[in-house]
Amino acid sequence: MDGGIAAVLGAAAGTIGTMSAAALTVKVARWQVRAQDTAALMHWRRQMRREAYVEFLAFSVEATDALGEVERQLTRLSPEEDWIRDCLEPVADMFMAMRRKRDVISLEGPSEVEAAANDLMSAMTGLFYAVRSIKQALLGGADRDANVGVWRDLLAIKWDEVARKREAYCSSARRLMYDPAPSEGDQPS
Repeated sequence: MDGGIAAVLGAAAGTIGTMSAAALTVKVARWQVRAQDTAALMHWRRQMRREAYVEFLAFSVEATDALGEVERQLTRLSPEEDWIRDCLEPVADMFMAMRRKRDVISLEGPSEVEAAANDLMSAMTGLFYAVRSIKQALLGGADRDANVGVWRDLLAIKWDEVARKREAYCSSARRLMYDPAPSEGDQPS
C-alpha cells in the first residue's frame, strides 16, 4: 500500500507541477503579447507624431517662403493693384493647412511640442498680419518709398521671431522624436 500511495502522490505532484508550469507559461505568453502590443502601439503613435511634426514644419516653411515673396513684391517692386489685392490668398490657404496639422499635434501631444507649434503659428500669424498691413497701406494709396524703411524694420522683427520660434519648435520635436523614453501621452490606456 505504501508503494501505491507513493505512486498516487507522485502522480498528483507531477500533475500539479505540470499544471502550474502550463499556467505560468500561459501567463507569460499573455504578458509577452501585451508587451508587444504596447510596443507596437507606441511605435505607431511615434510615427504619427513624427509625420505631423514634419508636415507642420514643411507647411510653415512653404508659407514663410510665400510670405517672403509677397513681401519682396510689395516692398521692392511695383506690382499691379490686382496682384496686390489677391497676393495673400495662397498664403492664407497654406495657413489653413498648417492649422490642420497643428490640430493633429494638439491631439497627439505632448504639451511641449504643442506649445512650440502654437508659438510658431502665432509668430507666423504676426508676420502675415504685418505683410497684410503693408498690402492694405499700398491699396490705400500709401507712398511705398516713404514707408519702406519702417515696413522693413517691422518685418525684420517679425522674421526674427518666426526664426526663433521655428528653431524652438524643431528642438522640441527633435527631443521627442529621438527620446526613447515614453513621455506623458505615450502610455496606452
